Amino acid sequence: MSPQLPLPPTLNSLRFGRTTSSSTSSSSSSGSSSATTPLTPRTTSPTPSTETVSDASDMSDKALAKASQEFARELAKLEREKVELKREIEKIQRERNELKSACDKADLACKQKEDSELELQRKEIQQKASVAAGVLLFIPALSVAITLFVAQTVGGIRMLISRMKKFGRFNSPPYQRYEATTSMSHPPPLSLSPSPSPSSSTCSPRSISTNSTRSNTTIITPRDISPDPSYEMAQITLRQREVALAKALRQLEREKATFRLERDCLQRESDEPAKDKAALATKQRKESLPMSDNTPPPAPFPRPSSPASSTTSWASSMLPASPNDSSPNTGDGATQIALQEREAALSEALQELAVKQAKLANLKRDLAEMEAMRRCNVPAHHRNGDLEIWQVAAWVVAGMECLIPWIFVVGTTVEIQIVVAAYVARTKEEW
Repeated sequence: MSPQLPLPPTLNSLRFGRTTSSSTSSSSSSGSSSATTPLTPRTTSPTPSTETVSDASDMSDKALAKASQEFARELAKLEREKVELKREIEKIQRERNELKSACDKADLACKQKEDSELELQRKEIQQKASVAAGVLLFIPALSVAITLFVAQTVGGIRMLISRMKKFGRFNSPPYQRYEATTSMSHPPPLSLSPSPSPSSSTCSPRSISTNSTRSNTTIITPRDISPDPSYEMAQITLRQREVALAKALRQLEREKATFRLERDCLQRESDEPAKDKAALATKQRKESLPMSDNTPPPAPFPRPSSPASSTTSWASSMLPASPNDSSPNTGDGATQIALQEREAALSEALQELAVKQAKLANLKRDLAEMEAMRRCNVPAHHRNGDLEIWQVAAWVVAGMECLIPWIFVVGTTVEIQIVVAAYVARTKEEW
């Protein structure tokens, strides 16, 4: 059952005109018949003019009723189509809102992931800095401990030698005479020991032995030896590390330039959906304007001069046309086709927007992962051999702090070995 819709005022006026015209025509026909026809018996037949007028009025009434019913059905159909289109538009709007909320959620998730990665990266950098600080503090402490140990060892050996010279068998007269003879036969050089004073010949044998021991020790100790080549090696290593640091800085600049290019590409790709959306809105606006201009306005019903002629013209207009003069009613069909086209274009635009937003989210996630891989200490960096500036500086400082104490330790050990070897050789000569 189609809903009963109120008829427009023109139809009411037409219906009223029809009733009045039928009543007037019937009254006029009755009057004319009563005025013109004489009294005849009941068996006389009606005139043909009265029958034709009544048949025409009945046909016009039937045509008008049929036309009004068809018009009401068309109006109800259009109302149903309007409701369905509104429902479809609301459905599309809900889908669009859902897609927008999904995109917002994806952006929020990407932002949270980036924040978590940055926090993890910050923690890793702090941990590495603490480890580097511990290493840099441990190496000087170790070098100081080794230096103290070596100094104590050397001091203990020298103290032991002095005690042995003072209280041991070195104080015997044969040894003292041997030392004096040795000191007289091998005088120390002038540049390394002071010249003996005249009173030195009158000194005791103990003082002579002490002076001879000092002179011999001075001669044996290598004070004029050539410097250790480790310093030159350290300078060469430092130059090589400076060259490596310069290469690393150039590589870092290239990576920064590449990252800027990728960021510009992502920015352009992120601006494309907005441009497409604006172009789509402009296109829809341009399409809607010609449609609204081409749709013919509802033609007002003509106000007839007489009710009979208006009824006849309305009935003739609502009756089905002949095949020769039939013209398609393109108004409602064109509107429906335009609405369907707009709906299809809107759905396609929404699908393209969803695809581009998904692609943009994937690109953002890939960019965040690339940044995390660049800044964090990952195996890819170890494979490429790329190091950060602070890592290179830490390695250089740690190497220098490890190298300098070990040079000192090696020099001290060599000096101790030379002193011990001289002492052993002297004791062998004494025996």
